[in-house]
Amino acid sequence: EGIAAEMEGRDEFKKLEKEKENIKKKIEDLEKKILEYTLEFNEWIKNNNKNAQTKSIKVLEYLISEINDEIKEATETVQLKDKIDFLKDLLEKSKSESREKLKKVIIAECNTKLEKIIKNDVLTIKSIDKAIELNEGREQGSKGQSLCVGYSFVSTILGNGQNQFPWIVDSPVGKVDKAHRTSLGRFIPKCSHQFITFIIDVEIPNFVESISSTSKRVKYLTVFKKENLTKSRVPRLPTYGVVESDNGVVVEGEKYFNEFHLKE
Repeated sequence: EGIAAEMEGRDEFKKLEKEKENIKKKIEDLEKKILEYTLEFNEWIKNNNKNAQTKSIKVLEYLISEINDEIKEATETVQLKDKIDFLKDLLEKSKSESREKLKKVIIAECNTKLEKIIKNDVLTIKSIDKAIELNEGREQGSKGQSLCVGYSFVSTILGNGQNQFPWIVDSPVGKVDKAHRTSLGRFIPKCSHQFITFIIDVEIPNFVESISSTSKRVKYLTVFKKENLTKSRVPRLPTYGVVESDNGVVVEGEKYFNEFHLKE
């Protein structure tokens, strides 16, 4: 979207530049006409009597007045174009400076959050121009560290906007170790308006309990498909908070969520 706007701006600028050159050419042509009329008039005066001279002067003054009006109009257009160019340059400079300042703010906020999430071997962000670049010449961290960097960046971007959006994350901690799971579980409720995640049983330890201890508004839903691996669970479902279909089950409640483990 930003690239399209920039290309459109360039096309408009080229169009205005061409228009400016055309107007300047028009002014030059009009000034030549005035000079030609003046020379012709002076020559005519030498060869005609006084009465004819008086009549011709009025005609010539009218013609010169019309041309001067055209020159004035063209000149004002050029001046307006110059003012527009000045404003466009000023806006472009302001946009560039604002972008650089915003980058510095985002990087500083991200690094502050990373210090709280990653206790040992802390990663810091160097730049966010075309991609997130880490300090100390590191191309990337571990999978767990990279996930932490992603969370810090997304939370900073969404947190600085005027609107609030829910986070929807599939497999929220992946291969993150237990220590970092605990840090992320405490971090996410503080930085997100609403966090919706699809999590498997092996990701629950340390992460979910840290979220529930930080946020008092947590809703637990256990969703599973009716198949050989889960058929033994169907007769033992809770008496409330259950939605069942022909091929699946949804159970609401923290107790069932924490007790749910699949055994092959």
